[in-house]
Amino acid sequence: MMMVPVMVSAQERQNLRQIYEKAEEAYQIGQLDQAIDLLEDHLNDFSGNLRQSALRLVSICYLAQDDKESSEKYARLLLSINPYYTSVQDPIRFEDMIALLTSGRSSTVTTASSQAESINEAPVPVTVITREMIDQISNNKSIGQILATYVPGLNEVSAYSISNVAMHGVYTSSQEKILVMENGHRLNMRATNNGKLDYAISTEKIDHIEILRGPASSLYGNVALTAVVNIITKDGREINGVKGKYGYGSYGTHRADFIAGTTLLDADVMAWASIYTSQGEKVDIPKYSDYSMTKHDGYVYIGGYEGKPSYDIGFNIKLKDFNFMVNLKNGKQVNLQL
Repeated sequence: MMMVPVMVSAQERQNLRQIYEKAEEAYQIGQLDQAIDLLEDHLNDFSGNLRQSALRLVSICYLAQDDKESSEKYARLLLSINPYYTSVQDPIRFEDMIALLTSGRSSTVTTASSQAESINEAPVPVTVITREMIDQISNNKSIGQILATYVPGLNEVSAYSISNVAMHGVYTSSQEKILVMENGHRLNMRATNNGKLDYAISTEKIDHIEILRGPASSLYGNVALTAVVNIITKDGREINGVKGKYGYGSYGTHRADFIAGTTLLDADVMAWASIYTSQGEKVDIPKYSDYSMTKHDGYVYIGGYEGKPSYDIGFNIKLKDFNFMVNLKNGKQVNLQL
């Protein structure tokens, strides 16, 4: 009785090995679509070295079809499993892609001209912030602080009641000069053009960020006056499970993040929730000081979120060329003076 599950497991591994070998044979004779279908249909079943081999092969197949975006997606999955993967005796284009990704760069971008192209081919200056770069800095950074860390010419701007950024020193009282997108969908409000870059955007759901460091109104309209920020979210296939984290800090600061993803009936499904709240730092303001608006002692809470917390809740479904996303966001920083 004890041998049955072992025999079944061995049989399953043998079947998966045969499926991979069929995909390898299809690739060798140029039947790329057949190889891709075989691998993608069983990708979640592969494990260990066989999963690495499958991710490598499907990435190479897409690259042979000049689908750089899909090829890079699977190359990223390969590197997430084995960050020290070394491309040996692979196609030169695949070796170059792996070299770019392991050096913290993306080989392709889609934001510059609405089509996949290499960074060197992009018609405007481009910065790509990878998931690895986001993880290297503090977990409590907002999206605006992450951008200010890595993007040349972009800085945080202190204001009375809003978290703001400026590109090349150009800004307004609210962030209205930079177009903010998520998977190509505009986040700036239609009425005011305000596009927040604070805790109303979950950083845990991000795969990478593409930033155009210059005007792009000819392509994206009136809001893209100084820059364009396109947030690319993770795929459910990459997450393949449920992840959560919670942290707390001084000044009554709490942050919780949840992310889940899977494949369901050939559709890629990803859901997320992020909540951030803080009372803010209390600073005493003596009377008759340059900062006081009254003739008595007072105090101010800096960086607080009054009322309901900042949050980002949503889900995304991808099925071939169909993409459906539902998203609820809120973020209102309030510096309260008394």
